[in-house]
This record gives sequence, structure tokens and C-alpha cells, in this order.
Amino acid sequence: MFNSMRNKIITAFIIVTTVPLILLAFFVYREMEGALEKEIREGTSKEMIQMDHAIVTMLNGMKEDCQYLAINPFVEMADTVDTFYNTQQEFVPPGNDSVHEKIYRELERYAQQHPETAYAYLGTEKGGFIGWPRRTAQKGLDPRKRPWYRPAIENQEETFLSEPYETYDGSKFTVTAAHLVRNFDGTVIGVLGIDVSLDQFTRKISEMKIGKTGYVFMLARDGTIMAHPNPEFLGHNIAQLASSGALTPKGSTTSWEFPEYQRLLAGSNTYFETMIEGQRCFVNMQTSGMRNWTLVTVVSVEEIAGRAKKVSIPLVAGTIVLIIMILPFIPAFSYQLTRRMDELVRHLNHMASGDFSERLPDKLLGSHDEIGGVARAIDYMQISRQQAERELQASNEELAATYGQLAATEAELRVQLDRLNIKTQELAQSEERYRLVAAGSKDAIWDWNIKGRTVALLGQWADNLHFSHMFTDCDIFDPRVVNKIHPDDLDKRQQKLEGHLAGKTPEYICEYRIITQEGEMIWVLGRGKALFDADGKPIRMAGSLTDITQKKMQSMKIYHLAYHDILTGLANRLSFLEKLSAELEDQNNRMAGALLFIDLDNFKMINDSMGHAVGDQFLLRTAKALKKVAQEQFVARLGGDEFIIILSGETDRQIISEFAQKLIQVVGEVCISTHDPLAVTLSIGIALYPDDGCDTKSLLKNADIAMQCAKKQGKHRYEFFTTDMETDTINKMRLEAGLHKALKNGEFVLYYQPIVNADKQLVAFEALIRWQSPEYGLVSPAQFIPVAEESNLIVEIGEWVLQTACLFGKRLHDAGLTKVHMSVNVSVKEWLQDDFTAKVASVLENTAFSKSCLILEIVETILIENFKKVTDKICNLKKEGIRISLDDFGTGYSSLTYLSELPVNTIKIDKSFVDALLEKRNYAAIVGTVIQLAHKMGFDVVAEGVETTEQMSFLQELKCDRMQGYFISRPLTEEEIWKKYC
Repeated sequence: MFNSMRNKIITAFIIVTTVPLILLAFFVYREMEGALEKEIREGTSKEMIQMDHAIVTMLNGMKEDCQYLAINPFVEMADTVDTFYNTQQEFVPPGNDSVHEKIYRELERYAQQHPETAYAYLGTEKGGFIGWPRRTAQKGLDPRKRPWYRPAIENQEETFLSEPYETYDGSKFTVTAAHLVRNFDGTVIGVLGIDVSLDQFTRKISEMKIGKTGYVFMLARDGTIMAHPNPEFLGHNIAQLASSGALTPKGSTTSWEFPEYQRLLAGSNTYFETMIEGQRCFVNMQTSGMRNWTLVTVVSVEEIAGRAKKVSIPLVAGTIVLIIMILPFIPAFSYQLTRRMDELVRHLNHMASGDFSERLPDKLLGSHDEIGGVARAIDYMQISRQQAERELQASNEELAATYGQLAATEAELRVQLDRLNIKTQELAQSEERYRLVAAGSKDAIWDWNIKGRTVALLGQWADNLHFSHMFTDCDIFDPRVVNKIHPDDLDKRQQKLEGHLAGKTPEYICEYRIITQEGEMIWVLGRGKALFDADGKPIRMAGSLTDITQKKMQSMKIYHLAYHDILTGLANRLSFLEKLSAELEDQNNRMAGALLFIDLDNFKMINDSMGHAVGDQFLLRTAKALKKVAQEQFVARLGGDEFIIILSGETDRQIISEFAQKLIQVVGEVCISTHDPLAVTLSIGIALYPDDGCDTKSLLKNADIAMQCAKKQGKHRYEFFTTDMETDTINKMRLEAGLHKALKNGEFVLYYQPIVNADKQLVAFEALIRWQSPEYGLVSPAQFIPVAEESNLIVEIGEWVLQTACLFGKRLHDAGLTKVHMSVNVSVKEWLQDDFTAKVASVLENTAFSKSCLILEIVETILIENFKKVTDKICNLKKEGIRISLDDFGTGYSSLTYLSELPVNTIKIDKSFVDALLEKRNYAAIVGTVIQLAHKMGFDVVAEGVETTEQMSFLQELKCDRMQGYFISRPLTEEEIWKKYC
């Protein structure tokens, strides 16, 4: 069957057409099955998010309603009348106009407006109780002992929200919201509560369907099933159902085969495949962020597979139909391909039988494909054979005429003929080897007959580029050859070629570019060697041409990567150093200029908050803006957010200043991203050469120093380098070295400034660090704290301060000052440490100092700038009982929104407000408003910098909670505190 070329082609076509169609159908089915699974997963996730939103909305509504009822004027009057019970706890019916009846009507009106309300009630501190719907209370009922009363009192201003629980008959789930009630002067008089039935909500969830067999259920935080299509599961814990089973109200035992039920109790959002009741199912769960209730959807894997199979039936049918439609055309197509080949085979069979008279058709000879080429070769062979036969016949006749003459020398001719045959055979073999080498080589082989001024070019590579005909019947210096060489490479090629022909080099080697027939540019390596006659003149030269385009491109790419920044495409540090070195070493031109060291302000904040992808995009836009301003000047990226611009030959400070200002302006208009209008500013340091440095190291260092100075001056500016800057940098380095030494030698000491309440009673000390240096004397914190923060020594120093202050606080408590708090300032570097809360806990454990007596102070601007990172740690510390104080309040930029969300206990009003308290009316109004607002939000207020009697009296009138300052006491040593207070 497969002896026929036509049958082979038919078989190949069948395989080529059917196999891809079958594979395509299979992969489409698999993709369709995955798409259906993804559609169900995303759909169930969306529905669960909506249900979670409904849960959060319902619970928040309960809390807001409870808070709203708690501040009802009638409810706040509950302590002004007799309670519902007398002192003997006996039932007392209310009058129609009594406060009790008014409260009852408010509860009743609320319940009528909210049908989901099961019960609304008010319990008082005196033991009174008012509830809707009206019931006869049992003797001895004390609402203060109910489980909703005490949590509401302890939560203070926060509404207590219970976990869902079943009612007494087990028929429905209920959630209780309770909020404390104050009277008009702020005294706690009781607790107001609302019970809301979840029956309608859980029933809605239980009745939800996902597809045909999928369903939804809901778990409480402890695993109790709140909603499920199977009513026998309601109220039971999923762990009990999945392990040992549970007892139903009818007395029977029910269970649920769910081996991986523990994954539902992990409290995370996940999607997984598992076995439920012996059936493979996809489980998608969503945990509410507010109450940790878990919504779960279950969909059978079999249902998804069934839907995919239904869709796949027309796909398979279509594939089969398409194959059936294609098959009839394959034999016809195969016949068209092999028809001319059959004609060639028939013609060759005629020739094999000795018949050379018949010629191939002109249509076949005129074909330009491979078969046409074979036909022309056969035709040429046939014509040559006929010509040879005619020549042979003529030769035979001539030989017959001269046979007599040659008979005498037959032996000699036979010898010469044998020699000629051998030479001919050797020449043919040599030419064949030469052609095989040329055809098999990737190079082009060329042979230049210098005297004959002709060139032969062989090789598949040359044929593919259509170069072979270019060298036919022409010299190597012919314009047809020269015009194909890149103009920039002509002189180089000419010099090397002439040098070798003159005998100056042992061989000719040259890399140059040539232009292909398609107009493309390729790199070639030309090699060659000449033959010389006895007089030393070249007579022939042969060599090769090798395509080295790919190698050349790789070399150029490596060079580019070595000298350019990968992200921005600008020159990199290596390129910059070579450029600057060349500038400085150019003694002939005595080069001078300016070096601009550019750093993006707060770029790290962009990377941390918005991600490195956004940061990279901003770096690209910044680089483009710098290049736009610099134009032809050298621009490089050193790394990170640092850039360099070299202004060659420019030393005019006015022009350089205008250039730097334009950089700041243009880059300032570059947005972080297309969706975010924020922008980043520049700090630029400028060093002139050779004035500020004659070598790359010193010049770069001085430009960096000037840039750091610009940042200290407020950023978004430029500074020229001066020798004073270098002095400041050296002093800063010495100060940093001194800090290392101070930590090692114990040169730090703590002073403690007393803090008193409005009655001038001592309530706390603020720990203040001082550096008693043997070299510098008493160093101000304002001088060494910034250096410590830049060098990260502040973390180690802060840990020492906290340890020392807590140890001293423990000694004060042991001496009888048990209610005195210790306030410690914490820097931003400490707050941002991942293990900061663990360190605080470790210090408190090691020193045995009371957690409730420790106050950690944080500066307002630091908290706002790092709100998300810091607030989580503050909340964890507050849960441990540690108090948080917001220092220097009023000097930052807190909005009321931030103020309402700040997780702090105390606000410290900055000294600048206290100083102007009596002179400026506006400042007094601001301080008074801040105190009132803080009190309403549950914050204590401390005033700093109290230095006069008038200031203290005024603050007392404004009801400021605590004060500190030199009027009360200067900072004291431990010894002074022992003498004064112990």
C-alpha cells in the first residue's frame, strides 16, 4: 500500500488533518470544564460577598439602633423615677404618663418599625427592668445578672454584640446588641438591649440553590450550623456532626460525612475539593471579617462534569463532520501533486529502454518548482546525450580514416590515454570535493583570479542571499561588489586587503557589513590568503565569508548591558565613572563642568505603599523627564532612585541653578501612575570640577554631600557644595561614632519630668534622655537624636530608655507610688520594627513593671504618615493594657477623620499652643475646643510646657486633665525624685 508516493501523501494528509482536530476538540473540552468550574467559583464567591455585606450591614444597623435608643431623652431619664420593681423586687405596674411607660412606648415604636426585633429592654443599675413585649416579671429577676448587662458596662462606649444563640425552644437563632445608658450628667444608669431574630436571614441562606444540586450553609465562629438545607443540622456543631453525630429533637441521631470539616473552622477564605456524603464536591468558603461567621457553598463535581459533557457533544459531532468533509478532497489533492511526477517517471522509463527521441512537454519544462527543475535537468541530459552521440559518430568516422596512421603508435597512444584518463579522473574528484565542501559549509567560498580579474563565489549561504551572480565575470574591486559594502567599512576593508596583497600581513582578515538583496544589513567575517609568483606579485587569492551577524549583535547587546541601566536605558554607574574620568583626565582641553547628584524624595514610600511595579514606572517617567531637560548632556542612573547629570564645560552658577530648577519643575510634573496624581520631588546636590574635586571619588562624594544637605533643608531644592558641608558631614560621622561609644560605655542618663493632674497631684513621669559625653559634655537630644535615627542607633537607644524607665518605675511602685505612670517617647524607627511589640512585652516581663502604668508616646506626624503600619501595633499594645499618648498634637496635619480613628488614650497639646494661650485669643479657643472634643471622644488631655501660674489656672478652667512644665518641675534625676517624692 505504501509503495506508492500518492498513497503516502494521502495517509500523511489524513494524519495531519484528523489528529489536530481531535486534539483541538479534547483541549476545548478540558478548557470548557475548567471555565465552568471557574464560573461557579467566581459566582459563588460573589454571592457570598453580597451575603457577607448583608450580615455586616445588619449587625452594624443593630449597633447603631442600640446606640440611638440609648441616647433617647426618655431612656436617659430612667434613673429619675421609681424603677419597675420596688425594693422587695415585686411587680409594680406603670402609670400611663410615667417615664417608665414613655420608655416602653419608645421600645414598642422601635420594634414595630423593625419587624425582625424579638425583644427590646432596659435594665438599670438599681435593678429595674423594662421590656417589650410586655411581660409579667418574675420575683427576684435582676437584669444586672443577665449575660448581656456586664459586657455592655465593660465595653463603655462600644456596643456589645453577642454571638448567635438558640432561643429557649431551639427554633431560631437570635443575636443580642447591648449598649450602656448614661443620664444627662454622664453617669451610667443602665444598659439597653435589642434581641434580633436571624430566622428570616438563615432561612433565606438555607433555601439558596447553586445550580441543580449545590447549596449554601452558614457556621458561627465556634462551628455551630446556623443555616443549612437540612433542618436536622441546625444548632449542631459541625465537628460533632462529622465525628460522632448529634441527637435530633425527635430523638433520632443524625450525622454528616464531611472528613475535611476542620478546614471550615480555620477562619480563612478558601476554595477546595473534598468528599461530602461520599460525593466529590467543590467547597467555596467566605469568612465575615466582622463576626467570623463562615458562609459555605457546596457544588457537586459531577454536576460540573455533566454540564461540560452536554456542551462537548456538539463539539465532537462537529469535529467528526469536519473530518468526513475533508477526507474526499485528499485523494484529488494528492493526484494533483503527483500527476507531473508520474509523467517524469514514464519519460525516464522510455529513456531507460533506449528511446531518447521523445521530449518532455514544454509546460512541464516551463514549471518553476522542483519538479520543473528535475524535468529541465533530464531534458538537458537527453540533449547532451544526443549531441554526444553525434560527436561520437563523427569521431568514429575520423578515427576510421586515420586508423592506419595511428596503428603504428597504438601502444604509445594507449599509454598517453591511460595517463589522460587518470588526470581527468583526479581533476573531476578534486572539483567534486571542492563543490561538496562549498555546498556543505555555512560559509561562502570565494576564489579571485587576480590576473584574469574574475571572482568565483560558491556556497549555500551565498546562494540564499543571491550573491553568487553578483561576483560573476567581475573583479573584487568592481562597483557592483563595492556598492554592497557599508560605506563606513569600505576604507577598512580596502586597507586590509591591500596590506595583505603587498605582503605586509600573513593573511587577510576583516569584519564589515554588506547589504543583502532585500536591503537588510548583515555582518560578515572575510578571510583569505594570496598566492604569489616568482616575482612576489599576487596572482590568485582564495578565502571565505562567514555570517557573524548574530554573534555581532550579541556582542553589541552585552556591551550595551554593561554600560546601560536595564530599567531606564540610561547610562549606568560604570559608564558614568568612565565618562567622568575621561572629562577629568582631558588635560589638553582643561575640561571644567558641573556634576549634579539627583535623588528622588520619599521614593521608598512609593515602593512600600504602591508596589515596585508602580515604582519602576515612575523611574521610567523620571528618566525620560531628566533626558528631556538635559538634551545632549550626559545622564546616568547610579541605582535605586539616584541619578547623575554631567554638564560638560558649564561653570556659570546662574545657568547651572536655572538648569537645576528646571529639573525640579519638570520632574515635579511627573505623576506616580496614570491613575494617581501624586508626584515626587527632587533633591539635587551640585559639585563643580575641578574646583570641588579633581577625581571621580571626591567629586561624587562632594555632590552627594550637597544633595544630603538639600534634603536636610526641606527637600525639593538644590544646593551647591561648600567646604562647610563637608565639615558638617565629618562632625556628623564623629557624632555617630560617639553614639556607638556612648552605648558601649553607658554615657546616657535619664531625667524624669513630673506630670500632675488638675489638683496638682503627681500622676506620672516623662522619661527624657541626656548624653553626658566625656568628649562633648552634655549633648542636647535635638543634636544627637536625628543622627541616631539616621544611623538606626535609635532602636538600640530606645530599647535602653524603655528598659531603664521601667526599672525605675518598678522601684517607685515598690516604694509606695503605685499609681504613678511612666511615659516613654518612641521614635518612628522603633514603631516600624517588626518585633517592637514583642520587645515591649519582653521589657515589661523582665522589669516586672505594670503594663497599665506604661505610657508610650508617638509623634502626631509619624503616626499619620505610617498610619496603617503603626496602628496595628498600637491596637495590640492597647489590648495588653498599655496606654498610648499622641505627642506634639497640633503641630502636624491630623484631620477630624484621622482623629476619630486614632487608637490612642491621651492627647498632648504642644508647648507652642500653651505659650500663646494668654496672648492670642484664637489659640485659647483652639485649646479649649481640642480639650472638649478629646473628652467627648474619650481621650485624656495633657498640656506641655506650663511655665506660669496663669497658664496653669487657665488650663484648669478649660478642664485639662494633666499638665507638665517647668512651673510644676524641671526634669529631675532619680536621686532628686527619691528626695522629693519618696
